[in-house]
Parts: sequence; C-alpha cells; structure tokens
Amino acid sequence: MKKLVIYLMSIFLVVGMAGCAKSDSTGEHPGVAEESSESVLPICVTVGEEQKSELYADRYEELVTISYPKIFLCNGDETKYSGLSRALDSYNRKTMEKQMKFMNDCLDSGKEYSQMMDSQTVTYESKINLAVRRADTRVTSFLCCDYSYGGGAHGNYFYYGKNFDTKTGEPLKLSQVVNDTNALTEAIKKQLKVFWSVHEEYDEAIIANALSDVEQLSWTLDYNGITVYFSPYEIASYAAGVQVVTLSNEEYPDILKSEYQEVPKAYGVEFLSYTPFYTDVTGDGKVDELFFSAYNDEDATDTGYLSVSVNDTYHEEETWFYEAKATLLHTKDGKNYLYAELLQDSDYRDIRCYEFSDSVTPIGKADGGLRSRLREEETVMFTYDVLTNPEAFQLERRTQHLSTVSGYKTYAVGQNGLPETRDLRFHFDDEQMLEFSLLQDFEAEIYDEDKETVTGNQILKQGDKVLYYSTDNETYAYFKQSDGTILRVQTVLDAEHYYHTIHGMKPEELFDGILFAG
Repeated sequence: MKKLVIYLMSIFLVVGMAGCAKSDSTGEHPGVAEESSESVLPICVTVGEEQKSELYADRYEELVTISYPKIFLCNGDETKYSGLSRALDSYNRKTMEKQMKFMNDCLDSGKEYSQMMDSQTVTYESKINLAVRRADTRVTSFLCCDYSYGGGAHGNYFYYGKNFDTKTGEPLKLSQVVNDTNALTEAIKKQLKVFWSVHEEYDEAIIANALSDVEQLSWTLDYNGITVYFSPYEIASYAAGVQVVTLSNEEYPDILKSEYQEVPKAYGVEFLSYTPFYTDVTGDGKVDELFFSAYNDEDATDTGYLSVSVNDTYHEEETWFYEAKATLLHTKDGKNYLYAELLQDSDYRDIRCYEFSDSVTPIGKADGGLRSRLREEETVMFTYDVLTNPEAFQLERRTQHLSTVSGYKTYAVGQNGLPETRDLRFHFDDEQMLEFSLLQDFEAEIYDEDKETVTGNQILKQGDKVLYYSTDNETYAYFKQSDGTILRVQTVLDAEHYYHTIHGMKPEELFDGILFAG
C-alpha cells in the first residue's frame, strides 16, 4: 500500500523520456510509417523546458521562478501534420503567457511583502511538467501537472490532459471518443474503488458532482484505454493527492470508440514522477499500478533515490543525479520495460533499464541519454526527443575522438530489453559539426555512405576546410567537404599518452579547430 506522503511529493518532480527514428547509415528518418503495414504508427515528438526567475532588488535571493514546457513535432512530422504542429504552437504560446502573468503578478506582491517583512523573503514558484502519453498517427495526448506556490502553508497543483486529432490538429472532446458518457461515469466510480478506496472514504455526492459534466474532466487518451485525473480537493483531501483512474480497453471494451482503440503494436509512454500509471504488465487482463519516483537531496550532493514499483513490489536504489526522466516501453512481443535517464555530474547521462512483470527487475545500463535538439526561435533552447517508438529511437553521448562532440545513434529495444544499434558510427547534428582547417597537405579516403565503401583517395591542401562529420569514436573519423563529398581518415590510439594519431602525427599537427572539453 502506498504511503500518503508519496502523493504529497508529486508537486516536486516530473519525468519523461523519449526518442525519434533515424536510419542506420545516414541518420535520416527511415520512413517507418511507409514501410509498415500497421494502420496506426508512432510519430516523432520533442519536448523542452523554459525557465525564468527574478531576484529581490535588494538581495541575491529569488523572488519568483517559473518553468513551462514546449512541445513540438520533429523529423518531418511537423510538416506532415501541420495542423497538429500549429495546435502545439498555440499551446506553447498560451502556456508561456500564463506563466509570465504569474511572474508579473508575483513581482508586485513580492515587493510589497519584502517591504513589510524587512529581511524575510518568500519565493513564489510556478512549474508545469509535461508527459507524452500517446503520440501516433491518430491521436496525440499529453498530461500536464501544474504546480504553483503563491504564499501560504503549501503550494497547489492540478492535472490536466491535452488531446488532439493528429491528422487535423483539432482538440478532442471526451464525448467524441467514448460511446456513452453515462457508462463512462459509472465505470469511473467502479474503478475508483479498485486502487483508491483504501486511501480515503469518498463522499458519493462529491463524486457525482465531479462527474456531472464530463467535458470538465481532466483526461488523457492512452494506448491501453482512457485515463481520468482528479486533482487535490476535487473528490478528496489535499493529503490524498491525485486520484488516477484508468479504464483499460481489456476491462472496459465498450467505453472507447473502436477507432481510438487502434494503436501501434509497439509504443512508449512517458511517466510523471510520483504519479501512478495503470496498464496490464502481468498478463491477467487487469491493469497493474506502475510507479516511478526520483528524488535528490539538493543539500547533500551525493544522495539521490530511484524507486520503481509494480503493484507495491518495489525496486529501490541510491544514486546521485540532478534530473531523471522515465518512459515505459511496450514492445511488439508484449514485454514492458522502463528506461530511466539520469543527468549526473559534468552533463554525463546514462539510462537505467528495468523489466516489468510480476515484479521489477533491473536489467542493465546504457551510456548516454535521449537525443537533444537545439531550437532557435524566440529564445535558444534544447529539447529532448520523446521515446515514442521502441523500434527506432535515438540516444546520444559525448564522443572524444578528434574533438569533444555529442553524437547519436539509432537504437531499438533488443530481445534482452537493452537498447541495441546497427549504426557503425555516431552522427552529429549540423550545429555540432566543427570546421577544421588543414595545417598541411594530407591524403584522405573518399567514402561512399550509401555503399559504405571507400571509392578512392583525395589530397587535401593546406588551408582547405572540412567539417568534422561523424566518428565511430575509436578508429575512423569522417569529414564533409563543401561539395558534399565524405572523406574518411583512420586513427591509431597512442595507448601511452592516450590520444589518437593520424599517420603517426597528432591531430593538432594536421587540423586547426580541434576542441576538447576540459
């Protein structure tokens, strides 16, 4: 049985994770949708976070801090589903405006409070966390947890879902996706007793009032059914936290209209930390309660805790991290895995992998993290790719071959549950490619990417410029010329001094522009 204190912590951390598809050889979108016979397929989504804060005028302390998500389509889906892309842009804009209004209102209140209380301060906060629950060619649905503190004994938080028709970008109403709203409300009452009756005795009149207008409910359309969220004070006390009710297609086959029950055979679902997620992982046809929590003690830089559970069977571990994101991966063979990405010191990231069944089983780690993208719009920000497709996602890591560059490969969930790749080398985003100038004449191989063969040799002249294009991070480095020609050079590791040489020379003797992180 969950401790109620767990739900009180749901205002602090939210997690999610993800990735989008690229091909083995070039890093271009592989066109999974065109090659598959499935009628509903994953789409590519990337999510970022904006953060802003203001200090007190007379002291170096935060007066107000805000953060809010931004969500976009990627890998060409922003063009293919332009209506949805515009709808997400509208959500991003309205969310930013809401948070900026909170900040401006708190700036005035904070100044008045500071004058009244002299040296005492209060920090106002508003944070919105987002988790993508479904992203395919039929439906795009994500869950938000909106927390704010404007003074008083504690902050407040509430949950809401945003649901769109992927093809048109039009918002979906709850009455559009269910067959019978009365049957829906009765099923919600029934399912409330399955996981939530142990926490608090509910007043039937309060529940009836909360269900009186289904269009006012907070909900997401999931791969396994529909989920409704009751925020604190809606049907229970603040201490009871959020109540999450999932009506699965297996247990309630007549609730959702048939077209919304058609989903990809393999998919990914982002978790919110301290928020239960319900799906069948034990194979008995009934939903199981999955739970992920990530807590780090900011006052103790070596203390962090991860907890993963299924039906109150826990796996817990102590490890330090700054941030954590987690995604449930459901594969075509019916297996379920959790990938939890941890951000650690010096921007190092790794992924902890677990298998869900009757219990939680750790199965290993993977170096690197979710692929990030640089977006330059109103502000410069990085987004991370949401892992919507277990059969084609990208992970990136720092390479240290001829320079320090972040590179990515395409992966799929392997038979053992760990990420597997067929990529022979790491690909770099355009903004990651460094320009090198030749310090002396040099011969390199001409490389055909499509055939993965060497087709000849070319003499580079002193002063020529090339882009550092990709690397296997061990033996071969690849360069691109201005006319698109790909060149390859072989390196040899000097084990004594731990650097690579090219034809017996240090790379710095051949190239100007090499950069290594300190």
